[in-house]
Amino acid sequence: MFSLACYFPLFISMASRTSRARQWFWGDPKFSWTLLLWAPANLFLVCIPEEAMFRMLIQGKLVIWLVAHGYRPFLSIYAAAILFGLIHFRGGPVYMATAAMAGVAYGFAYQAKRNPWHPALAHFGLNLTHFLHLAYPFSRH
Repeated sequence: MFSLACYFPLFISMASRTSRARQWFWGDPKFSWTLLLWAPANLFLVCIPEEAMFRMLIQGKLVIWLVAHGYRPFLSIYAAAILFGLIHFRGGPVYMATAAMAGVAYGFAYQAKRNPWHPALAHFGLNLTHFLHLAYPFSRH
C-alpha cells in the first residue's frame, strides 16, 4: 500500500491531463521538451543521490547509534529530515521547512520497508508534480 503512496504525485500529474481532472487540480500541466531533459537528470542526479545519502547513510547510521544509546529509532527520521531541510537553504525558510516536512515523509517511506527506491520515487514524484504544475524558469512556453 505504501508503494502506491510513493507514486501518488505522478498519478496526480497524469490524471490532470483529463479535462474533468483539470477542474480539481491547479492549472494545466506544462508538458514541454524540457521535461525530456529534466526528468532523467532530476531522478538520477538529484532524487536517487539525495535519498541514498539521507536515508541509507545518515538515517541508517543514526538508527544504529540511537538504538545503541537507548533512544527510539524513529528520531533518526526527524534528525535526517532537519538536515534535509537545511541543505535546501537557497530556497529560503519556507522552502527549507517544506523540504524538511517532505524529508519526514521520505524518512518514513524508507523506515517502513528499508527500500531506498520508495523515498527516491516519492521525491521524484513530488519534484515532477512541482515541475509540471508550478513555475520553473526554463519550463515556460
